[in-house]
Amino acid sequence: MRAPLWGGRVAVTVVAAATLAATACSSSSSKTTSTTAASSGSTAAGSPTTASGGSNGGATAPGVTATEIRVAGIEAKALWAGSELGAVARFNRENAAGGVYGRKITLVETADDKLDPTTDVQETKRLVAQDNIFAVVPIMTIVFQGGTYLADQQIPFFGWGISPSFCGNKWGFGITGCVVQSDPKLGTSSLPIMAARMLKKDPSGLAMAQIAEDTAAAAGSLAVVENTATRVGSKTVYSQAPIPAPPATVGDFTPYVQAIMHSNNGGPPDYVLLLLASPSNILGMQKGLQNAGFTGPIINTLTYSPQLVAASKGGTVYVQAAPIEAAATTPPVQQMINDMKVVQPNAPVNLFQEYGYWQADMFIQALKAAGPNLTRAGLEAAAEKMTYAVKDTIGPTTYPAAMEQPGVCGDLVTSNGTSYDISLAYNCATLP
Repeated sequence: MRAPLWGGRVAVTVVAAATLAATACSSSSSKTTSTTAASSGSTAAGSPTTASGGSNGGATAPGVTATEIRVAGIEAKALWAGSELGAVARFNRENAAGGVYGRKITLVETADDKLDPTTDVQETKRLVAQDNIFAVVPIMTIVFQGGTYLADQQIPFFGWGISPSFCGNKWGFGITGCVVQSDPKLGTSSLPIMAARMLKKDPSGLAMAQIAEDTAAAAGSLAVVENTATRVGSKTVYSQAPIPAPPATVGDFTPYVQAIMHSNNGGPPDYVLLLLASPSNILGMQKGLQNAGFTGPIINTLTYSPQLVAASKGGTVYVQAAPIEAAATTPPVQQMINDMKVVQPNAPVNLFQEYGYWQADMFIQALKAAGPNLTRAGLEAAAEKMTYAVKDTIGPTTYPAAMEQPGVCGDLVTSNGTSYDISLAYNCATLP
C-alpha cells in the first residue's frame, strides 16, 4: 500500500500515541474565514452587524446579501478539531468559481463547545446573536444540543449527525443522516453487515460485542446497532456503556476487556465494535483486547488519523466517506485533497477535515437547490427533499427519510502501523 496522502501537522489534539489531551482550548472559538469569501457588506467575525451593501439579490434572511452568505460552525476542539479547514477548502473552491448565484460563502467562526452540552447551547446562541449568520455549518461534536434552539429560531444547520439534534428535526441535516436514533426499533446501522463483509462471512450466526462511553448518545447508538444485528441474524453477546465519558480518563481497561473476552459463552466474539468518542479510550480498549489474544476485527469510527496510525496498528476504522487512500481511483477524493492544499499546503487531510469538507459540499448543494431568492425556509424546504450523494464517495443520504435514519454506506480501513489499507471498499449495506 502506498504512503498516506496526509501532510505533516495533525489537527486532532492528541498529546501522545495513546493519551488524549481532553482539556479545553484556551479560546472558545476560532476565527476561520474563507479566504476568498469576504464582501464589502460584512464585518469582522464575532462583531454584531447587520449585513448591508445594497440589494440582497432577492434574499430575505439574516446573514445574506447579494454577494455573501455568512455561516458559523461548532465543534469539540479537544477531540475533533479540523472540520473548519475542510469546510473552508470546499467553500473556497465554490467561491473561486463565482459562488452560489453570485454569493460567496464566509465561514466567520468555529466555536468550541468543550464537550459540554451547556456550553454547546450557549455557544450556539452566541453565534446567532453576534455573528449575523444565515446557517450553522460545519458541526462536529457528539454533545450538540443547540439544534433545539436553532429549530426554534428556524435556522438550518448541517453537520455530522452523531447527536440526537439531527434526528426528527426538520432544520438539521447530517451528511449521513440521523446517526443517533431515538427509537432503536426504527434505526439501522451498516456496521454488522460491514464487519461480516470484512470477515467474508454471512452475518447470520456471527457474535458481536460492542462497548461505548456513558453518554446520552451511547444508549441510542448501541440499541440501533443491536437492532440491526438481530435483523441480519447476528447475536449480540455484549452491549454496554460502562466507560466514563471524556474528559474523564480511564487508568485500567482490563475489566471491560475481560467482560468482552468472555462474553460469547465464555469465549470471545467474532468482532468488536468500539463506539467510543475518545481516541485514548479507543486505543486503550484496542490494545487491551489485542494483549488478551483477541484476533478478530476491532472496529471504531474515529482513529483514522496520521498521528494515530502507529498506535492503532491492527485496528479497523469505519469511515462514512471514501478514504484518502482511494484518491487514485475516486476523483472526488482527489479533488478534496487538491482543495485542501490550496487552503493550507502543509495541512493534513484527516477524518474530521474530510467530514467538514462534505458538510460544506452538502450545504452548497442545498443552496443551489433553494434557488437565488434565498431564505432560511426556502433552504430547509429544498434540503428536506434532496438526496445528498457524491459518486463512490459519500451517500446517498435521502431526505426526509434521513431525518429518522442513518446512512448505510461506508468503508473499512485498517492500520498496518505505517499507513492504512482498505479492508473493505466504499459500499452500501443491504438491510432486510
